[in-house]
Amino acid sequence: VTGTQASISLPAGVSHNLWTGALDAPRLIQSAPDTDFEIEAKYDSVVSSKYQMQGLVAQQDMLNFIRFDAFHDGGGTRLFAAKFSGGSASLVKNSKVTITGAVYLRLGRVGNAWSFDYSLDGENWQNFASTNHTLNISDVGAFVGNHGTSASNSPAFTGLLDYFFNTAAPIENEDGMV
Repeated sequence: VTGTQASISLPAGVSHNLWTGALDAPRLIQSAPDTDFEIEAKYDSVVSSKYQMQGLVAQQDMLNFIRFDAFHDGGGTRLFAAKFSGGSASLVKNSKVTITGAVYLRLGRVGNAWSFDYSLDGENWQNFASTNHTLNISDVGAFVGNHGTSASNSPAFTGLLDYFFNTAAPIENEDGMV
C-alpha cells in the first residue's frame, strides 16, 4: 500500500491475465454472500500500454465468474465485460472509451441480471452494458492484469486502487465522497 492506495505491480515479460486457462491476474478478493449486490472501485492508475487492465470480478469459482474492466488495446482505452461458464468465455461488450485519468467501475447484480457502469468523476454514472448470467457467488473483488501475444511481451503495469466497496455499505474515502 502507498498510504492511500493499494498498489499492485506487475513485471514486464510475464502475463497476468484473467481469462480461460490463464486465471493468474492478481486479485484483491473478499468472501461475499450469494445475494444481490453492487460493488464499486476507483482506480487512480491509467492503462497506457497494450493489454494493461484493471477491473472488477465476481466469482463462483475459477471456471464461473464475471469481469468488468478498463484495458488498453494499443490504440486507446476500452471497457470490457465478459462472463465465464464452465471455463468458457462469452463476450458481453468491448468498446472504446476516452479515459485520461481515474476511472470508477461498478458491477451490479439483481438475481441473474448484471449491470456494468462506469464514471469518470464518481458522481455521473453511465451504463456500459448488461447481461444475464447464473452464478452462485462466493467472492468479489478488484484485479489488475497485463497480457501480450506471448508472455515475453506483456507490459509492466502498476495498478493503483484507491478504494473498493459494496455500495450498500460505502466507506468514506480520502476524497470526501461517500
